[in-house]
Amino acid sequence: ARNLLQEVIRRRFSREPEMEANARALVDNASACARAIVNGDMGAVGSCLDAYWVQKKRMAPSCDPTVIHQAMEALQPHVYGQTLLGAGGGGFLLALTKEPLAGRQLVAMLQQTVPGTEAFEIFPMSVDEQGLQVYRVAGDGPGGPVVNGGQTYIMA
Repeated sequence: ARNLLQEVIRRRFSREPEMEANARALVDNASACARAIVNGDMGAVGSCLDAYWVQKKRMAPSCDPTVIHQAMEALQPHVYGQTLLGAGGGGFLLALTKEPLAGRQLVAMLQQTVPGTEAFEIFPMSVDEQGLQVYRVAGDGPGGPVVNGGQTYIMA
């Protein structure tokens, strides 16, 4: 992972026009992905994941090991989009499946067809539609009581 991170840092600070354009595209893609999530458009979210994978490979061409490349090719018809998360040395393949809860079947398919995927595991995830909620309990602290008439205010 260290060599991969060094490669990314070196390329990012090279000030090469391609790297500058890629850094701007990463920001634009993140904004597009956020809009797609808010709109519930999983096809667009998948497109953003795919775009991020291409952008990530521009920053670190060595982040695409053969087994991952083969696994992503095999998964492509079954997912809206996919990317690798983390900085190397393990990490996660994030795949937004077209069918809910299809992960186990897809990993079984990979394990039967793509050598080197035998240790792949499934970690289901979902998008939290409420976001972070912070509860503050009334007390003697700064700001005074937060409980009013039995109601606890939620600051989010």
